Amino acid sequence: MSQIGEPMGDDSRPTFRLHGPEEVFDPRVTPVRDDLADIALAGRIFVPHYAVPIVMRCGVPGATLYKQASDRSNAVSELLFGEVFAVLDITESWAWGYCLHDHYTGYVARGALEPMTLPDDYGSRVKANATALYADADSTANVRLTLPIGSRVRLDNAEEGRFLAAHGGFLFAAHIAETGDKASDPVALAEQLVGTPYVWGGRGYRGLDCSGLVQLVAGFAGIQLPRDSDQQMAALTGDLAAEEPLRRGDIIFFSGHVGIMVDEAHLVHATGYHMQVVVEPLETVEARFAKHKNSGILARKRIGL
Repeated sequence: MSQIGEPMGDDSRPTFRLHGPEEVFDPRVTPVRDDLADIALAGRIFVPHYAVPIVMRCGVPGATLYKQASDRSNAVSELLFGEVFAVLDITESWAWGYCLHDHYTGYVARGALEPMTLPDDYGSRVKANATALYADADSTANVRLTLPIGSRVRLDNAEEGRFLAAHGGFLFAAHIAETGDKASDPVALAEQLVGTPYVWGGRGYRGLDCSGLVQLVAGFAGIQLPRDSDQQMAALTGDLAAEEPLRRGDIIFFSGHVGIMVDEAHLVHATGYHMQVVVEPLETVEARFAKHKNSGILARKRIGL
């Protein structure tokens, strides 16, 4: 059985006294490999080496997070422009570590990351489905980047008409939620994303999966949720009794799936059945799960969206 211990001896050549089994951990959010782990796990999980994370920022519109260091590996999430990635191991092609916003662990292309300067002033975010970074404060100017919803941006505290200076260019001000802003109706953001392609692991760049949609929408309400639907269900309180009438913003969990109520009877969700974000009657979704998975609603949560 694997064991953990405590360092003994001088600081330059530590040894370990083993004293118990390793704790059980969720590999999705625990940055550990057979050879390496985050220094924060020292004393909890025993591996040959530990690393102090180096924070870097996503400098491209979006980057896929993979389970292994290969673009043929399973996609597990996405890193959006301006988000921070804690790097524990880096090669010419790949960086291994975790997304700072939800601790999700995996590999991202090295070229997607750039050095991060402190303090972190990327507090504003894109609230439109996508927005262009223009070379000038003019809608006819050349587009330097197209940024997806949820992207973190750094504003330069300068306005030119309807545009905000940012990243050496200009963003349309109405597309930006500034630092500290909370959406008055975050469910409307989910509704505006209807028709967005369903993409496994998507958080808004290539597309969205069910939990990516819920995590994104909750984030605009100032609620930080884990990445996957089972993690979200475990993290959220506010359980509703079966007889409690549903209302806009309630979160509905199925086996491996999650969506948001737009009213007492309809669910907005990113679904592989329709391969896009849709609004449909909750009873239709229930019937589909009963037929194909022999399972119904697992939980109903009210979190104030």
